[in-house]
Amino acid sequence: MISNLPPGLQFEPITLVAPLGLRFWDAVSGALMTTGLTVAAAPKNQPGQTVMATVSSSGIYGFAHLPGMRELEHGAGDKGYWDSLTDAQRRSFVITVDDSEGRVHSFTLSVTAPQHGVYVHSCAGTTLIPTAPTGVIPLFSTPARPVPSGMAVIRTEVKENNQPAAWAVVEVRQGPIIVGHGLADDHGRAVVIFPYPVPPIRTTLLGQTWQLDLRTYHAPALNAVGLPNLCDILQQPQVDQRTVTVTYGREFVVK
Repeated sequence: MISNLPPGLQFEPITLVAPLGLRFWDAVSGALMTTGLTVAAAPKNQPGQTVMATVSSSGIYGFAHLPGMRELEHGAGDKGYWDSLTDAQRRSFVITVDDSEGRVHSFTLSVTAPQHGVYVHSCAGTTLIPTAPTGVIPLFSTPARPVPSGMAVIRTEVKENNQPAAWAVVEVRQGPIIVGHGLADDHGRAVVIFPYPVPPIRTTLLGQTWQLDLRTYHAPALNAVGLPNLCDILQQPQVDQRTVTVTYGREFVVK
């Protein structure tokens, strides 16, 4: 701490506004994913100007020095700042999410910045509602992800017209309750990992079974996409529905 400043000399506080912060939800662990993710942002029409996010102790992936945001980052960040911000001052960015540990699928996300508070994703015409709290971005497990002990597993190869349905979504329900989602890879292979539902009969779990509703969503246009956008994933129409029987302690494979 500096003291005994010359008369008339004083420090002027400098405020910096973080233009964008995101949180990612892992339904398998039931918590924010704070390790292993690489989150990058680039202006929509300038993919070469990439900025990497840093993750805070609270699980927020934040960005600083985004292209075109320098002047806005040096604002006050108070209510007056956000109230005076216009749509013309906001810029469009594409976020790319990768997992170095291979637990969850890579995908992209279209956002605008600056955003007040943690980013809350929304997609017009969404048909799917992942099992994630408000204010977080859902993640989808890869088929190769190790399954934690005590979790239910459904595996399938999604096909449409006898061809792999790339990036199809598999939804598992118990009656009206959504218990899990899975995202197929570019070869149509998908896994849904979720907690076992409450047993219908209060007895030992060994040999316990559940009748679950399996729904599949797919848009053929995604077959030609290398890396899917989150909104495109969530806007796919339903193409199939069936009932499956899941037994405790056994992986269920849908053929």
